[in-house]
Amino acid sequence: MLRFVIGLLAVVSVYLGWQWYSDKSSHAGVAGPADLAFEAASEGASAGPSGPANAGKGTAGKGTSGPGTAAKQEAIRSTVPLQASDPGKIVQGIAAADEAVLEIGFQRLLEAQEPQRGKLAAALRKAADGATDVAGQMRVLGRANGFLHSTEGRKLVRKVLAGIKRLDREKAIVKSTLLLEKCMRGPIKRKHNEAFDLVNEVYRHHKRLVNQVTFNPSRLTKARSHKVKSGETLNGIAAKYRKDKIRIEGWTLCYVNRIGRPNRLQAGKTIKIPVEPVWAKLEKESYLMAVYIGDTIVRLYWVGHGGDGCSTPETTFQVADKLSNPDWYAPDGNTYAFGHPKNVLGRYFVKFAHDSFSGFGAHGTAAPETVRTRSSLGCIRMHDADIEEFFRLVPRGSKIVIAASR
Repeated sequence: MLRFVIGLLAVVSVYLGWQWYSDKSSHAGVAGPADLAFEAASEGASAGPSGPANAGKGTAGKGTSGPGTAAKQEAIRSTVPLQASDPGKIVQGIAAADEAVLEIGFQRLLEAQEPQRGKLAAALRKAADGATDVAGQMRVLGRANGFLHSTEGRKLVRKVLAGIKRLDREKAIVKSTLLLEKCMRGPIKRKHNEAFDLVNEVYRHHKRLVNQVTFNPSRLTKARSHKVKSGETLNGIAAKYRKDKIRIEGWTLCYVNRIGRPNRLQAGKTIKIPVEPVWAKLEKESYLMAVYIGDTIVRLYWVGHGGDGCSTPETTFQVADKLSNPDWYAPDGNTYAFGHPKNVLGRYFVKFAHDSFSGFGAHGTAAPETVRTRSSLGCIRMHDADIEEFFRLVPRGSKIVIAASR
């Protein structure tokens, strides 16, 4: 009898334990990679500088603000936990102009299969059509460059670009910088020809804005003016302002003031001194490197970087030195002088400094087909014309940010 009672108690305990576990499991779920990706997007984490990267968060279209919309968004979140792998909830989030969902919309479009893809595309088109201004349209584009890889996304980019062209130049350059930053975040492989062409199209317009606004001595926003005295040179003027912790060089002033060479300077001329830092950021996944003055992209380059076993580290370097006609100290212990067939550096080498990493920098290449590939020993490879401009524009001491946004 005692054995029977003990056995019965054991059976009841197992059953109650199973019931508890089943109830808990049905509510907890398991977070996979897609769910974690959505959680990161929901937090609104931002990589890159403040300013344009966080600007333009206007409405995506009519009816996208106010208590009614907020309540609708909260209802979507509260009924069933929003999962990045749930296409139905993504479509609902886009329809409700949920900012966190819009950030990942075009990325999910890339991954979706029919019939979910068609529904997702229709929701994104409707959101884009409902956007009343450039800021709203860019919210629909999302945070990364998934839009570059679909017909719907590329159509929206051109709509955004048309809107930017109608803005005042000062506002246009902010929005254009933001658009390029979105293009930089995420993969652009060599086979992605349409994405490559569209980025170039956006950049061509942006570069014209930069030349009209940032590289224009008559526009002194975020800059000082300096009246040239007899005998002064751009290098000497730059050295003077570096004492005030304004990190510039003679060639930097050439670009900003549209002067052909540092030794061409006229007494009495008023020149522009940028007070915001010059710096650069490489996004490894897209093979795009931008040079900034402050929060404004002033130049954009397609580059190559380190391959397997020689990866370019994701960190922040500083420009330590700039060398013309450099020798190359190869990993095999040999030194190859400039002009030697085995010297891979080309005419210019921008040397990077870091407390933990050595031997990294940016240089040209005798194999231009390796740009937009991972084939270097860790350095940044650039087309010859691009490294020459980068070499001149970016001062010593500037920071170089290496990121790999996906």
